[in-house]
Amino acid sequence: MISVKTKLLLPCAIAVATLAFLAGCGQSTDPSDNAPTLEVPEPKEAPMSAESTPEPAPAPEIPAEPQPAPETPAEDWRIVPGERVGKITATSTEADLIAAYGAENVGDARFDLGEGEFEMGTGLFLDDEIKALRIRWADGEKKARPSSIQWQGVKSVWKTVEGISLGTSLTKVQELNGKAFKLLGFDWDYGGTLSDSNGGAIVGLSREDPEKGYIAGKLSLVFQPDYDGKPDFPEEKYAQVRGGSEFSSDHPVMQELNPLVYSMTVSFSEPIE
Repeated sequence: MISVKTKLLLPCAIAVATLAFLAGCGQSTDPSDNAPTLEVPEPKEAPMSAESTPEPAPAPEIPAEPQPAPETPAEDWRIVPGERVGKITATSTEADLIAAYGAENVGDARFDLGEGEFEMGTGLFLDDEIKALRIRWADGEKKARPSSIQWQGVKSVWKTVEGISLGTSLTKVQELNGKAFKLLGFDWDYGGTLSDSNGGAIVGLSREDPEKGYIAGKLSLVFQPDYDGKPDFPEEKYAQVRGGSEFSSDHPVMQELNPLVYSMTVSFSEPIE
């Protein structure tokens, strides 16, 4: 006869044995584990046509950095006697100068004719000593066709094809000319003017016309003693190269004094033969 206690424990023992048996067979006791697995296909991307291809987003605009003003090419400062001075030629007008160099750099100016006389012309870069020049017009009323262009001072960016400019020394000009030249004595209206290149290599140097009695040509150079550089130059020596006589650049006192170009004039007329 089975006791009441045994009757109560029997179902529990059967349940435990059943669970152990199932675990040993590798079967899950969770009902959801035995449910069939449904495979869900992954969505396929539809091919994109050329029309549907999205355009790349525009790149953000970056403010442009200010660019420095272009430098003026060296040839714009070149003097070719009788042909051009920078962009200025024998057919130029004041309007051409304004177009080439800007209205702010063009204005009225006095052109020195010598012996205290002058004529009104046009100035270029008058606020900048090393760029400044003055133009005398063949047609002063229309300010057209330059007849002469002039520089004066101790330094300039304008140079001849050989490199002659304001401040070039007598000995350097002689070297570039390839031989001694002639110039007039100092301390009068035409003092220091180069009067004859002596057949040297410098293009278009002016020379004296004995019949007309004045200096003419494509390029006129005027020298001036560098008093600041030679404050103690003996007066008795300087007196030897003063006045209207013509001297060779090879003169011993000229070589020792070694004056500098302080005035240049370019003419668009034909040189004297």
